Amino acid sequence: MKPKTRKGAVKRIKVTNGGDLSKGKLLVNRTNDNHRLIKKQRERMLKSKKAGELSSIFNKLKAIM
Repeated sequence: MKPKTRKGAVKRIKVTNGGDLSKGKLLVNRTNDNHRLIKKQRERMLKSKKAGELSSIFNKLKAIM
């Protein structure tokens, strides 16, 4: 059996949708596991962004009340 080599330096990133990262999926040409990790990170980022927007809206509402 041949040992698996990890090319840490050579990380090819391919975006499926033009250059728009928000819509397209990020595909890293390495292990599937790495791809999943990036997906999770992006989801977390989007969630935090949405939460921030919601909280700001709530604060405005409270100020109006």
